[in-house]
Amino acid sequence: MNICKKDKQISHNVWEFIEHVKNVGEESITDYLIWQWSELDSKFKYINVEKHSKEKENKISGADFELELWILTPKYNISFVFQAKKLIKTYDAYRSKLDYKNGKKRQIDTLINFAKSEKKLPFYFFYSKSDDKTITKCPTIEINKTALFITDAYSVNNLINTHKRKHLSKNEILKLTMPFHCLFCCPLYIDNIGEYIKPIFPAIRDNIKMKSLDIPPYVSKIATGNIQDLNSFILQNNLYRYRNIGVLDLR
Repeated sequence: MNICKKDKQISHNVWEFIEHVKNVGEESITDYLIWQWSELDSKFKYINVEKHSKEKENKISGADFELELWILTPKYNISFVFQAKKLIKTYDAYRSKLDYKNGKKRQIDTLINFAKSEKKLPFYFFYSKSDDKTITKCPTIEINKTALFITDAYSVNNLINTHKRKHLSKNEILKLTMPFHCLFCCPLYIDNIGEYIKPIFPAIRDNIKMKSLDIPPYVSKIATGNIQDLNSFILQNNLYRYRNIGVLDLR
């Protein structure tokens, strides 16, 4: 099974998970998602930072970001920083959920500012359930029973700033997205994933000077899947802003 088919299958599995566990939260969906990735693809390795930081006093008071995802290819290395939101009902208080504040700081501003300073890509993972009215940025891609959708934080920010009094629908938000598996279903992506992303998410192109990133030592270490002491590893690399860090090594 190639990576495109694998990620279609995982998206379907998450759809089934959401369907059968009605009140499941974003954190549990993320944990299930990365477990599925690791089960279906030996090239994917991850650590759960939160699991190994519970006893570290004054180090973490709720991670800022749900997931950092590195994709390493022969010619281009890219890092996504994700927040995750669940979109299930046709209509809900989605605008206020996307405009969430942690203290005086907007969560979306924290995401954008941090990612920009690190030259990483600020993105949202939307956990949803596609229906016959769902349209995405990849209209030719099959999305029956698809649960994983991604879009850039700049587009989300523009949406919630533009519709300050509007009750947003699930499908209005999903119009900004592409199915996650679409990232791996184009034959061009592995040669230059950065150039593949730019036309789909022009707000990323307009706000971040994209280039292949150098691979930090902590990412190389995660990619090996051989970390002896996770608590010390997390502490030494100051990784507490993330709940999870995943590395897909396609080199």
